[in-house]
Amino acid sequence: MSLSARDEIQLVFEAALGSGARCIPVALLERVLTRVLLTPIPNIRLLIQQVPISAEGQVVLADFLDFLFADSTEAFDKVSNETRDTISADYLGHPLRGVSVHYLTSQWLIETEAVGLSRDAKVYDIEPLVIRAKGEGQTCPRDSRPGAAYVDCLHGKDNVGLATVMLSYTWGYTVGDIADCLQSFCITHSLDPKRTYVWICCLCINQHRVKESQAKGVSVPFETFRREFGERVEGIGQVLAMMSPWYAPRYLTRVWCDFELYVATSLISSDKCKLHVGMPPSQEKGLFEALSHAEGTVDLWKSLLGIRIEYAEASVAEDKDRILTLISDGPGFHELNSKVALALQQWMMDTCYKEVELRRHSGTLAGRELARACRAIGKMMLKVTGQGSEAEAYERMADLVKIGTDALKDAGEEETVTGVDLICLGARVVNFATKKSADAKREYHRAQHVLEKIGATVTPTGAGIEVSFGD
Repeated sequence: MSLSARDEIQLVFEAALGSGARCIPVALLERVLTRVLLTPIPNIRLLIQQVPISAEGQVVLADFLDFLFADSTEAFDKVSNETRDTISADYLGHPLRGVSVHYLTSQWLIETEAVGLSRDAKVYDIEPLVIRAKGEGQTCPRDSRPGAAYVDCLHGKDNVGLATVMLSYTWGYTVGDIADCLQSFCITHSLDPKRTYVWICCLCINQHRVKESQAKGVSVPFETFRREFGERVEGIGQVLAMMSPWYAPRYLTRVWCDFELYVATSLISSDKCKLHVGMPPSQEKGLFEALSHAEGTVDLWKSLLGIRIEYAEASVAEDKDRILTLISDGPGFHELNSKVALALQQWMMDTCYKEVELRRHSGTLAGRELARACRAIGKMMLKVTGQGSEAEAYERMADLVKIGTDALKDAGEEETVTGVDLICLGARVVNFATKKSADAKREYHRAQHVLEKIGATVTPTGAGIEVSFGD
């Protein structure tokens, strides 16, 4: 005998609360119901308010189910499996509904070009012509009023679904860079663009309602926004912070972006959120080119040491004051600046390592240039990693040493200063990763011998070897 729709929903609630649970918190009821209900309901919150809510913010589950199915049991049971799957996939009006990366990298850009704008148009530019225009004349499934959010105008599993990642960005970024960044994110993490759904505020918040509120001089209370945003981040579970340009991320100069970082980092320790850093491929390439040369590391350290969230700006002064006070009274600026810098460092090292592998396999980087890139990036990784860090970082540094050394062998240039630098880098990795100081010293002696052979002992590399013997 098949279960009724009521029995199906009750089983889901019991799975979330535990068998025999009698009451359910309103917030949990809303989250679970919007995910599993097999028919569209315009306003879940309004529905929940039709039954008694205790002072503790809880609802008696049996009372709610009695109300929900009082007059509609047959209607629910008649819904076909195909229709249920379609509704479940679309999640029309769901607060966590997101747009697929597939759609953003194709149709979104086509729509932008159709109104006479290009990939270089900023979100500010396309908001009235593309984003708001799409929902014009549509009925919003969330409040049944004219004018819908962009995301609620899309249908089909390849285009829309429950968000799997939230994009944290600024409206000053171009649509092309946003699309490229998201595509790169999917490639890096081996994700299907048609099943990777992005919650992005410009598309997932109803801009018609935003404009209406602005015209009336009404703003969302900060505490309300803070609570709802935290629930959204926790509900999605992943935040992608888009940084561009790499040497001075515009993102970090906007106080609302810093607030989103603050929320994400505060949830990381409890495993409620993962924070990723991403950039458009053009910025990734710029970063790699800079770090492939010693002088480029100066720009890198300037960008990392220059992170000062406390100097961020906002268009509304009151927002800035509240957010900065929240951070100051919470983790403090030093801790948040450090966490952001660490996330950027990790992303930069991951990106450069990936770029070395890509260029090596494609044949666009070889010989001395490949070896120099491995040397520069390996040294930077060592400086960022320090002692006592994860084994993966040292494994990557060892890979870079081998790739660079093999490249020099192939070019017949192993006995060069670059080759010696790679030997020394390998020695430091051995010393820090395995604590085998005797093995490290043997490598330093080998490096010293090569320098003597090529007559380059009086060089920065030679001086570095002298110092390293004391490590």
